[in-house]
Amino acid sequence: MIISTNGAVSWATIGRIVVAGFGIWVVMETWRIWLLLLTAAIVAAAIMPAARWGDRYRIPRIVAVSGVYLGGAFQGCTQ
Repeated sequence: MIISTNGAVSWATIGRIVVAGFGIWVVMETWRIWLLLLTAAIVAAAIMPAARWGDRYRIPRIVAVSGVYLGGAFQGCTQ
């Protein structure tokens, strides 16, 4: 029970509020790292089909991934 019949707030509720506040503070202080990790995950997911295609035709993964990056850089330079 959060509030008892006499209006008092339990220590467990106060502890949960403090822990939640600390968690929010940690996320706000480290948002740049979270954004970087999210971006890396999206890029990795986008490159995975090309890497699998290279594996199927016995092309080394580094060559397939480098080709994707170079193709993207070339595409960006020509527009």
